[in-house]
Amino acid sequence: ITAETLGEDEAEAETITESADDDGTEMEAAEAAQEDIGEAEQSPEAAAGSLEIENDENGARLTETEEEPSQEIEGEAASSAKARYEAEAREVAAQIYAEGEEENYEEEVEGFYAEGAGEPELSYADDLDDDELCRSEKRVKEATEWVKEALFGALDAGRGRFIMVGNLISKNSVLANIAASKGVRVSEIKAIDKDGNPTWKDKWTKGEAQAYRDFVGYRAWEKEMMHNPITDGTIFRHEWIRFKRLPKLNKYDMLVCYTDPSFKSTTSNDYKACRLWGKIGTELHLIDTYVRQDTVSGMVRWLYNLYERTRDYVAISFFMEANFMQDIILDEFATEGNIRGYQLPILPDTRKKPEKIQRIEAVSPLWERGLVFYNEALKNSPDMEVGIEQTLALERGSRAHDDAPDADEGAIWYLQRNSRQEIFKPVAIPRRSPKNIW
Repeated sequence: ITAETLGEDEAEAETITESADDDGTEMEAAEAAQEDIGEAEQSPEAAAGSLEIENDENGARLTETEEEPSQEIEGEAASSAKARYEAEAREVAAQIYAEGEEENYEEEVEGFYAEGAGEPELSYADDLDDDELCRSEKRVKEATEWVKEALFGALDAGRGRFIMVGNLISKNSVLANIAASKGVRVSEIKAIDKDGNPTWKDKWTKGEAQAYRDFVGYRAWEKEMMHNPITDGTIFRHEWIRFKRLPKLNKYDMLVCYTDPSFKSTTSNDYKACRLWGKIGTELHLIDTYVRQDTVSGMVRWLYNLYERTRDYVAISFFMEANFMQDIILDEFATEGNIRGYQLPILPDTRKKPEKIQRIEAVSPLWERGLVFYNEALKNSPDMEVGIEQTLALERGSRAHDDAPDADEGAIWYLQRNSRQEIFKPVAIPRRSPKNIW
């Protein structure tokens, strides 16, 4: 994410990264340069330059391209003017950097740079946030104030350009605060686009991006690569997630597979969730799961494969949200059915349902009371891990995906409804004869 404030020229936003030198070697180099420049004065032509983005194996970085010096300044005079210009810019940056008086506070706000003779014309900060800083609201507030007061304030009354670059690793972060400030233009670039293709195609392939995501896990991927920081939500707790070895399928009172597909059929960046739940006594077991960024056809094949694995000895009730059972999705089921020679017996969920978070909150006490268990055999599978991450991250206002917990609620509702119907036993009361009423 790039958060940028613009001066009068309203220039285009540029993603620029640069790191300040921790050990002060830049300051020493600047002082040495000032001693050598003599009394040569810098002309406007010599100071003129442009900023470019230069890509190499270390990523994008800021480079300065100097224009040809004017004819009046030649040889050593031109070199001295350039050195003076660079030294003055670094001296201003060093003065700004020195305003962080506490040693640990300087580390928290490292990674800035200012450029320009006299008052800086360009100021930018790179990767100020880290996990330790973001855990403290007070420290984030202090760092944000430092950026706004000392760093941005060093510009000429807001004239010039201020750019902040970094990953949105937490909602409580300096970058989040700056991006939410009035007058800031935000440019957000994610690792992959809506179709799952890398936005930086020269850096890695789609397969490499997927391999990285599989290794680091859903939460780290969303946090570091997609600007979607996920923390434990307010509905489910990690200690409520319990695993156990599950019985054979024919031991269950009822089996339900509930599907929550994404609305679009062509994108592979949305999650599709199929959750097979079983009820045995008072316990609810998550037996099998499919939570993937896949196409609808991939999801349909998984459902057909599940049906073929189980149809000879158990009966599974298949449900899907009614608003998703549209022509484009039903066509995928029909196409797969024509290939296999039969159609999957899937029913629409036609309930008049309340709001999603409200429905999921209503079944969360089942987790808290220890009535919900997950299949221990799938504990380390990517589908199970993603489903658990979505469940734990669920809260009101969150941007985290909620396909898995939404499908869980649907399956559990049908299992609970069937149990209520089985438990209810009508009582027959003999009718008295009219002659015995009085």
